[in-house]
Amino acid sequence: MRRSPRWRHSTITLAAGRASVQIGYNRRLSSVQGTVMAANPSGPVAPWVDVLRVDRAEGGPLAVLFSHAAHAVAVHVADSRFTADYPGYAVRALQRQLGEGVMGLFAQGCCGDINVEPLSMGYAEAERAGGLLGEAAARAAQSAQPLAPGPLGVAGQRLRLPFAPLDRDLIAAARQRGEEAIRTLEAAGKDGAALYDYRELTLWCRRMEALLDAPGGPAVLPCELQGFALGEGIALLGLPHEMFVEYQLYLQRHSPFPHTMVFGYTNVCADYVPTAEALLLGGYEVQGAPRLYGWPSLTPACERLVKDAGISVLQRLQPSPAAPFYMRAG
Repeated sequence: MRRSPRWRHSTITLAAGRASVQIGYNRRLSSVQGTVMAANPSGPVAPWVDVLRVDRAEGGPLAVLFSHAAHAVAVHVADSRFTADYPGYAVRALQRQLGEGVMGLFAQGCCGDINVEPLSMGYAEAERAGGLLGEAAARAAQSAQPLAPGPLGVAGQRLRLPFAPLDRDLIAAARQRGEEAIRTLEAAGKDGAALYDYRELTLWCRRMEALLDAPGGPAVLPCELQGFALGEGIALLGLPHEMFVEYQLYLQRHSPFPHTMVFGYTNVCADYVPTAEALLLGGYEVQGAPRLYGWPSLTPACERLVKDAGISVLQRLQPSPAAPFYMRAG
């Protein structure tokens, strides 16, 4: 009889920590005229890096998962090539502190309203910001607290975020205004980039008219939250889309776990998800970006739906008695 191969298992250990650092700044300044994209040092931010350190059985770090909330736009339009931006430099800085053999893994936090500052300044700025983040991640990894062994938990919840109602006549009027603007600019000799935003407006209006004609009317925005727990010590919660940092702050503050890492852009990114307050105040994330994504505006009810679902997932991630692995659907 052929024997099954004997597998050699190595034991790893985990540790979690946090260190103060801020390379991301709130990017919304609001007035009675609306909201503009500019650095707001007094606005909400998550001024820290969260880490999960994975150690080898024989000792020493194997990998470090680290997360901070800030758009990776230090390079941005300063160069048209693909780039890892500041997260790439952060991994290099982490490895300089912990060893080249340590795998650095960056996970983006909820940064829908957070930019690096200054932005679009090129590779030197990406290296500066990434260096600060990577060194902070290394400090957090070195001081991380060991996590007790425990079961792996998985939980998730699917939402359907509602859009504001569309008015066919208003959409048609908006498309007419966009077409008028294009004709005016073309008559003045403008083309290319000068017409981009105006053409995008007319394209968005046609998209809204198509949604109105679709069976069942305008769609909703699918929003699936997914969480993992490693024993009782840490939870990893992934949110889709471009979530505002206020969602991360709320979920970390109210999580039943001593360590909670909250990520944005998880599994899919098809829209911004502002807070109810931001929807009132307007701005790029409320008006411009959703139209570029091709959607109507979300409703203020979405904030409570996302927050409640996030807390529900975290609560269902808490370990079940005597369960080496458990899954709880939402």
